[in-house]
Amino acid sequence: MYHLIVEYAELLDFKPVRPISALEECVESLHCFADQNQTQLLARSATSPSQIPPCKLPAQANR
Repeated sequence: MYHLIVEYAELLDFKPVRPISALEECVESLHCFADQNQTQLLARSATSPSQIPPCKLPAQANR
């Protein structure tokens, strides 16, 4: 059991490192690979928020 706790503790100390070869993706690069339907969906989602408000938890769950 101690071994599992030690291994889990090492995971908690993990610090991700960005690789040197990593590139940042931008919206324009997504449009290069998208078909017409995907391009329209990306354009609509970028310019308009959702029409549905966020969900709310019941009062008893907010405690």
